[in-house]
Amino acid sequence: MTPLPRAPLARSLPWILLLLGFATTLHAAPGFDPVAETEKLINTLPAEARAKSDAYFEGGYIIQVWNLAFSLFIAWVLLKFGVTVRLRDIAERFSRPATCRVCFPL
Repeated sequence: MTPLPRAPLARSLPWILLLLGFATTLHAAPGFDPVAETEKLINTLPAEARAKSDAYFEGGYIIQVWNLAFSLFIAWVLLKFGVTVRLRDIAERFSRPATCRVCFPL
């Protein structure tokens, strides 16, 4: 079965979007400094709100560390107690083609 021919616009649309993206970056306002504008906006916040925002942002790292530790613990438990071996055996029993065995435990 031969694929259907694509419309000319469908072939050229990604290139048009890419060129438009480059054009918008080249025509930024002269003298616009995003870092300075960000600092100006942050300086309008009250000190209490800024401290709360900083504490919330910095607390995210602790959550990521705990997430990593929990994931490693779960992986260790699955490997230590042979759960992964049992899942592999079940996959071999229920799926005959080897390509299907890869997706079954997921």
